[in-house]
Amino acid sequence: MTPIPTDDAVKYRRTREGKLRNLLSELRGKPRWKDLANRLLAKDDLLAPAFAIRPETPAVDVLCALLDARGTKLAILHSRSKSDGPEGVGRTSLLLRSLGLSFDYASIGRRPNGTPIRGSLKVHRTVQADVRLLTSDFAYITNLGEQLLALPVAGEPILGLWDIARHIYRMIEYDYQSWKRLTPEGRSALEELMRVIPPELVLDCYGTWEKPHGIDTAVILEVSATATSPTVTSITESGACQEALLQAFESVRYLRSPFWERDLAAHRETARRILDRVKRLPEVYAIRIPMSIAHRHDKNRYIDELFGQFAPILESTCAGSSRGEDTNKECQGGQQDWTLP
Repeated sequence: MTPIPTDDAVKYRRTREGKLRNLLSELRGKPRWKDLANRLLAKDDLLAPAFAIRPETPAVDVLCALLDARGTKLAILHSRSKSDGPEGVGRTSLLLRSLGLSFDYASIGRRPNGTPIRGSLKVHRTVQADVRLLTSDFAYITNLGEQLLALPVAGEPILGLWDIARHIYRMIEYDYQSWKRLTPEGRSALEELMRVIPPELVLDCYGTWEKPHGIDTAVILEVSATATSPTVTSITESGACQEALLQAFESVRYLRSPFWERDLAAHRETARRILDRVKRLPEVYAIRIPMSIAHRHDKNRYIDELFGQFAPILESTCAGSSRGEDTNKECQGGQQDWTLP
């Protein structure tokens, strides 16, 4: 049972789901996408959980990226206590760095007059066999017995493609503001980016996403009014861990998109019910980040600072686990260029 979204949210989700289906219909003309696109198009709802949830099972959908680090599942969550502050907090940047992908954003020009952005964006891929992608943008959170569980969405790979396109758009768009990607021009730019991103850039990095995953470690990106640069804190007391996770699950209330409109009281109650059932909480870390990210001129510097705080957690997670069934697959290394629309 998930909290019921508002009528506007239902309408918005249907529109977005329809656009994803249209894009999948185009992408199945590409060899790497064909079989997967046909399988995804056969699903009833690309934004629903990848498998059925019993009506009596409490679940909430939240912003959540999930990585398989040699078998240990590491969730990256987003937490804020008010609606102001940056739209993006660096979740996708952490995913890309963890998966061995980096972009040369300076290789493409930014145009201030609203015309389409064109140029060659260089992508560097390093061999990365220790980390696999399970969810990129959002997931459904519930519990299995005493463990916290993340349920990927049914259309996860196309959501992963959308997430990377949105990240690139934010980084290269001149004077980016959150409302820009919601305009017709912004939506058109995002869809064009999704069409030209090489399939292997996304698909080669996935692990087994069509099943539930227990969360072993949670890293919460927490927007802070007092932070001047990213700083990490380990949260060890169980009550504090539970409250930090609840705050992250509740943070959808402060997101500007109609996608996240819902009965907020029901959302909080459901999230609390889930956490009350969980007796084996994950390891929890908070990385406090400044509210001024959106106004920084050097976004790359911020990403470097953020990953510098995140990397030791990821390395420790990989070093402490060797259970990963999906980590024996490797992304191909090397330099790759493509031309943006």
